Amino acid sequence: MNIYIIIPAHNEEDYIGKTLESLVTQTLLPKKVVVVNDNSSDNTQSIAEGYASKHHWITVINSTSSDTHLPGSKIIHAFNKGLESLDAN
Repeated sequence: MNIYIIIPAHNEEDYIGKTLESLVTQTLLPKKVVVVNDNSSDNTQSIAEGYASKHHWITVINSTSSDTHLPGSKIIHAFNKGLESLDAN
C-alpha cells in the first residue's frame, strides 16, 4: 500500500514538528510526505526542512501566495501545488 500525504502549512511552527514527528514514528511509513510551506513568516519552513533532511520521503515545497486572507482557496491552492509534485513522479 502506498500512502501519500500533502500538508498545506502557513505559520504552523507550533504544530508542524509534532505532525511530522507523529508521521516518522508510525510503523507503516508513508511513501511520500509533501509539506507545502505557504508563505510562512515563522519557523515553519526550517522545521519542515529539518525533518526533510533526515527522512528522504519528506519534501518541502515553498509557495508564495498572497498575504490576503482568503479562507479555503489558499489551502486548496497549496494542496494542489503539492499534488502536482506527486503527479510529476
